[in-house]
Amino acid sequence: MFHDRINTLVVNIAYDKAKRSVATASRTLSAALLKLRISTTLTLLYIPHYWAIFVHDGRVPFRSKKIMIWFRNPRDDPRLRGGKTPERLADLPKLTKAQYKAGIAANLKADPTQKNPSLWPMIITPGIKTPTMPALFFDNRVGMAGLVDELDTAVQQEMTTILAEQLGPSMNQKQTDSAEFKL
Repeated sequence: MFHDRINTLVVNIAYDKAKRSVATASRTLSAALLKLRISTTLTLLYIPHYWAIFVHDGRVPFRSKKIMIWFRNPRDDPRLRGGKTPERLADLPKLTKAQYKAGIAANLKADPTQKNPSLWPMIITPGIKTPTMPALFFDNRVGMAGLVDELDTAVQQEMTTILAEQLGPSMNQKQTDSAEFKL
């Protein structure tokens, strides 16, 4: 019972702090944050999306033999259901030839000169040219900064409450008996 209460308290405080921290980087990842209870003394905070690590750790520039296609607005991506990014990369379907042609047509409509890629709804690139800075939402010095202090205070208060419950009302009573000694 004791360790259950302390574990639940710690997990809930950490979860709330992580939820706020992750939301600064991605609302999708924040909404996906899960509490996975492994045992009565161990619970993990987990984000199932395959791309969460890229947001957390950042990403270096890279070149690829294959092209990478993404959409400026996820709602425009025909591979996604209502703009929702899948958790697993394997669940992201390939773009069909018709969808690819429709994307090229949308790019031409948005930028008839094809000289301003910032206007294109469908981005085609053989990699990433610029690095992405890390969000570090689970880092103890950044996103989760101050968690240890919050937990220290909350756990001490909870342990005092548990101790008071175990000892009963005698702990909260004031001592009124007195003794007098003469030498």
